[in-house]
Amino acid sequence: MPHRRSVAQHSPTIDELLEKNRHFDAQFGGGLSNHLSMALVALARLGATDARLGQFFAAYSKQLEPRPVERTPITRETFTKNLGTHHRYGDYLAFFADELHRNGRTQLLATYLPNLVPGISGAAFHAMIRLAYGLEIDDDAEVAASLAYLADAYLMLGAPTGDAPIDEPPAELLRRLAAMPALAHRTWRSGLITNAFEDIAKQPSFAGVIDWLPASAAELAQLAEAALLVYASSDDFVALHGLTSTHALRVAWPHFSAPAVAARFQFQALCAVYAAIGTPPLLSPADASALARRDVPAWPEIAATAVRSNDEHVIKLVYSAREEAAVYGHPLYRYVAAKKAGLVS
Repeated sequence: MPHRRSVAQHSPTIDELLEKNRHFDAQFGGGLSNHLSMALVALARLGATDARLGQFFAAYSKQLEPRPVERTPITRETFTKNLGTHHRYGDYLAFFADELHRNGRTQLLATYLPNLVPGISGAAFHAMIRLAYGLEIDDDAEVAASLAYLADAYLMLGAPTGDAPIDEPPAELLRRLAAMPALAHRTWRSGLITNAFEDIAKQPSFAGVIDWLPASAAELAQLAEAALLVYASSDDFVALHGLTSTHALRVAWPHFSAPAVAARFQFQALCAVYAAIGTPPLLSPADASALARRDVPAWPEIAATAVRSNDEHVIKLVYSAREEAAVYGHPLYRYVAAKKAGLVS
């Protein structure tokens, strides 16, 4: 799989701001994700000045809540017993910080990512996205904080059933899902994105989708294209997270001991995304090509517009789209980024 990762030189400012953000909780307001670390990294890599980073931090951090204190220590023996409780972030943070100090980042990820991969849809993918951004900026403390968030918000949508995969591209598998009455064209519980995910996961017909992904799609290129297609077809807020999380999975890819397994759980989560937004018709190849050929601004203008935005989702979408376009070359990424930035209709 093509892989593009470089640790850009950066000023001490972003390191200081990331450290300050780690004094806040990973969530706030009853389950909303603290996007601050992710937005800061994306802004920096899109070209934001130190002053702009400080400005964004000052505005965004006003709504955040203090990091919870450690109450009951997590141990290696109890690590998996407390996944997904949503009230052990402080305990997991202390645990992973200690494991990082003992073993270093490489061993930390090798030891714990296999147990966490099945729950990557937790917190609407934000823990995995924060992990990827921490890796991109080479910040070990961000990696530990992201693993703590991933453990605390862990959400498994179903285990593999052992069914044979279906030899079709992921986009066609999504069209197959849209033909299933129990999953298609439905509305789900509102509120947090994960509310819908939880309800979808309870549908018996959803159980087998994790096994649909063929080995030919397990290197992420086809999966990334499917995530792009879902977002381009819907312009939906939930679908946006399918694109940004698939980018995150690519960044973290070298650290998975069984990357094909990670791709399968990501595909399962993308199916949940598609069901959650009501399985709208996906663009045909001709319509997708027509959008991709539209006259849109170049990446520098799109990036500069995102840097000026105070919307963390604009910032992250533009960043992910630019990075994915650099790897996969699909021109539709530039169109969706320009549209999200308000530069095209």
